[in-house]
Amino acid sequence: MSEKAKSFASTIPPRMREYIDAKLEDPLRDMNNAIVSSEKYNAKVEAETKERLCNMEARIKNMEQILELQPKSRAMLKQLIDHINGDN
Repeated sequence: MSEKAKSFASTIPPRMREYIDAKLEDPLRDMNNAIVSSEKYNAKVEAETKERLCNMEARIKNMEQILELQPKSRAMLKQLIDHINGDN
């Protein structure tokens, strides 16, 4: 707090200062709660996004492994069809 603000604060009666502090406390608490809940939400979204990314990478790797095999292999083609149908 600056010197000017400190000198002004000393001229305000104690009851008035309590009232002003009380009025400032609620919005500051609400803002702090909003920031905390926003951080929790962002962390949750980040975790879900990372999980989805891992699942996508696993699917891509599985698809690459299937496609590297002989295309005439009936079992592998059936597995590929089942895999594609499983995505829907």
